[in-house]
Amino acid sequence: MNNEQKLAAEHEGGPLLVIAGPGTGKTTTLVGRYQYLLDKKITTNQILCCTFSRKAADELKLRINSQTTSNDKSMFIGTFHALALRILKSIGTDIGFGQELQIWSKDYERLSVIEDIQKKENIEEYFETLESEDAKPAAVLAYIDSVREELLDPEDASIRASEKGDKAELAYCEVYREYDQYLEEQDKLDFPRMVQMAVKALEHNAANGGSYLRKFKHVLVDEFQDINAAQKCMIDYFVSANSHLWAVGDDYQAIYGWRGSNVRYMLDFKDTYKDATVHALKINYRSGRHILQAAENLSNHFLEGFRKKLTPNTEETGQIFYDELDDEKDEAQAVVEEIQMRIDAGISVDQIAVLSRTNKRPVKIASKLLENGIPVDLKGGVIAFESFYVRQLIQAASVASGVFLELKWPRIPKDLFGFSKRLEPETWDRKIKALTTYITKRLTGSDAEENKPRLENLRTTLLSFSGADEFFSVLDATLNPNSQAQKIFIGIAIANHAAQTCGSCVPDMVAHHLRTSQNESAGKRCRRPPIKVSRHAMICRHHTDAIDFESVDSNRSLRTLSGPKSLISPRPTIHTRVHARAGPPQRAKGPVATGAGETQIWHGGKPRCSPR
Repeated sequence: MNNEQKLAAEHEGGPLLVIAGPGTGKTTTLVGRYQYLLDKKITTNQILCCTFSRKAADELKLRINSQTTSNDKSMFIGTFHALALRILKSIGTDIGFGQELQIWSKDYERLSVIEDIQKKENIEEYFETLESEDAKPAAVLAYIDSVREELLDPEDASIRASEKGDKAELAYCEVYREYDQYLEEQDKLDFPRMVQMAVKALEHNAANGGSYLRKFKHVLVDEFQDINAAQKCMIDYFVSANSHLWAVGDDYQAIYGWRGSNVRYMLDFKDTYKDATVHALKINYRSGRHILQAAENLSNHFLEGFRKKLTPNTEETGQIFYDELDDEKDEAQAVVEEIQMRIDAGISVDQIAVLSRTNKRPVKIASKLLENGIPVDLKGGVIAFESFYVRQLIQAASVASGVFLELKWPRIPKDLFGFSKRLEPETWDRKIKALTTYITKRLTGSDAEENKPRLENLRTTLLSFSGADEFFSVLDATLNPNSQAQKIFIGIAIANHAAQTCGSCVPDMVAHHLRTSQNESAGKRCRRPPIKVSRHAMICRHHTDAIDFESVDSNRSLRTLSGPKSLISPRPTIHTRVHARAGPPQRAKGPVATGAGETQIWHGGKPRCSPR
């Protein structure tokens, strides 16, 4: 650890908030804190360590076990949901829960119950006057989950909805009441209710001596900027029982306000907790100074936050490239072109990564890479060939080609299997066209509307291969986790794998901004689409990091982008370029400039991207 990290890890005294910008060694410091506590003779069963994903928790356990003196199975390092479950198993009987808890994790099961409740005679009338979108079970369930995270029971939620005069919310509250009763009768817990009930159990324990709460001496919280009201309440119950709070996060990376997290808990840390200290990590081990300068210029427009001046741990500068594209199809083509340029320059494919803010965004890019015969390594929840009928077409093609697939996909129907076998003597093109037609003709209703375009896209991809051997070798390299083939990493920009892939490199950045009607509507909500709501896919390799500007939360405010402080003042070099629909990308020759009163990125003397 460097001196800053060591000071944070060895903190004594009141609550500590560690401000850890990207690439500053957040996890290293957290592991160091855990080791420090063990060295101080704090036992693992006196430490709670909470993070936001099971994968992050597993990797944190692995690092702590490998880098500390502990290999104790009693240590708790897990998600807030895992902590909630642990609480309910320990003291849930105090509020009426048995030891055998049924965890309900599948959304389709929950949605089915919600839909049945909506059809009840005493509930149905509430939805008659609502818009079709507002009456969907998914909208109802999303509301119930959100009010649970605010710790509102059906009665409190209904009172608030009445005060607002919101007909949709009043209808949702009626379903919420029935749904809550159903879960109680069936002894079931879904994830939002699990946290809600854990808070209730802690409240009861605190009111009755706090014997459970006092077991824990230290609470460590990762990604503190992402906690919501229920999670904050859980933390505060432990702190009220004299647990020492040590939290780490970055308010500039608070991107989950739309699902209930509140960055105010981080910004108000010193006001909330007595004798609290805020400590910043300032050395960045990931990015060159151009990247850091661009990020700082952007963050200077936030109305409030913990100001950060990150210092790069490298002499390299990195470069920034900004591509503006018309749609997702063009974006996928542009990314593939960028990758091909690097492959042609001798860069190995396993040194290249495509990062996106969500796991749905890069699916088209993955398909385009496969179409070009380039295997991909899918991480962070990115799934290729997710559709049931798409998988059917691939499996049918394998049967028709005599290829055995070692995939845990559902078996294809007998009639499709028989049809595929009859196609064995045919050419690859004939097989694919016939199988696509066979499956498509049997689709009806919403299945047809949703899956016909997917099947046509897959048909195009399959026909781009010379034959079964070529396609299935690429498919095996992509989907077989034991494959030794070199692959291009594809994942989400906030995934730990992405951080590990690029954690030690000196970055360049390639940002792809889409000018779509969807972005236009998003821009109206958030005012400045180029900065606040842009959709990007990034490319990186060693020396080509991927950084996503879409890390700005939509509920955070920006200063007006005017005057000397702009995204590009002081100016790191930002190369703007445009991709034609056909042909390779053209690097822009026009200057990056600041227009009067607003930030503009110019291309060929014409403003390409400016705040609205």
